[in-house]
Amino acid sequence: LLTETDNPGGLQWLNGVLGMPKHLLDVIEALARLRGTSGPSMVRTVADNFSRLIQDDAGLAQVRALIAKTTAL
Repeated sequence: LLTETDNPGGLQWLNGVLGMPKHLLDVIEALARLRGTSGPSMVRTVADNFSRLIQDDAGLAQVRALIAKTTAL
């Protein structure tokens, strides 16, 4: 399970609001409700999945470190 933003216009067709990365928080909360878990738990799930996806890419070592630091808070 991963989350993403396609582009700023991806949400606009639906509700007239320009889509921004901050809207991922709403998506994560909705996913958490659907899965019967908490928002922080869902953040951890998505971050862990993304980390596994990029784990073998040496060029993204700094991204992995940033994710680990952010999700450890």
